[in-house]
Amino acid sequence: MYLIAAAVKVVGLVLVALAVVVVVVVVVVVVVVVVVVVVVVVVVVVVVILKYPDLAPCDFWLFLILKDRLAGGKFDRIQDLAKAVNSELRIIPEEDYQSKFRKW
Repeated sequence: MYLIAAAVKVVGLVLVALAVVVVVVVVVVVVVVVVVVVVVVVVVVVVVILKYPDLAPCDFWLFLILKDRLAGGKFDRIQDLAKAVNSELRIIPEEDYQSKFRKW
């Protein structure tokens, strides 16, 4: 009887040790995956910056706003398009421009 209780205790300890090993392996795998994802994102950002060094803040926010606001508009002449773009640009507060360039 004492031998069975000792064997059960040893098996229990082995199972706990196995569970700890599994948890450690899972945590290590998750950390490795996160590190790999971060490295890939950094590499992509660096490649984009090196490939397109002339990108400006306007490429990321201003042109999207203009595209959304002018979408579907019919412009018979280039002057009509220029007037529409200028009027949309004047609507955007100056602080928006400044804050985007400060963040850049």
